[in-house]
Amino acid sequence: MAGCLGITDSSGLQRSCGDCDVCCTAMNVTALNKPAGTRCKHMKTAGCSIYLDRPATCRDWYCMWVRDRHGIFSEAERPDRVGLFLTASRPDPDGQQTIYAHPIRPDALQRDPARRLLSRLRQFVTVCELPYRSEASRIALTFEGHPLEPSAA
Repeated sequence: MAGCLGITDSSGLQRSCGDCDVCCTAMNVTALNKPAGTRCKHMKTAGCSIYLDRPATCRDWYCMWVRDRHGIFSEAERPDRVGLFLTASRPDPDGQQTIYAHPIRPDALQRDPARRLLSRLRQFVTVCELPYRSEASRIALTFEGHPLEPSAA
């Protein structure tokens, strides 16, 4: 049964990132000349050194785990813990949504935490598992309703 998780915008901050900084490596940030899959040079031990002046790509990004208003994701399913960076399409006119699972570790899709999470999500939405990409390969993520597709290495 496909549907929508209801996590489609940046409103309603529900959690703190804590020690998780997956998005700071996974995302492509053109304004900083930072390709996807590389650690941002502005990451510091205590977070982002340019947080107040971060580019729009970073400001507008919403982490599904952080924004979860419905209790979909457990504490153990934080991106750095489960090994997945999840992105979502905007709901289509029929209200259907696709979740894209980007593994951040080579074995993430084979491990129980990720398998259980994706199995549970498939009860509500379409889930597309993408292949693991090393730092040498890049994942191009676009936002604000644009398709999310892996780029060629």
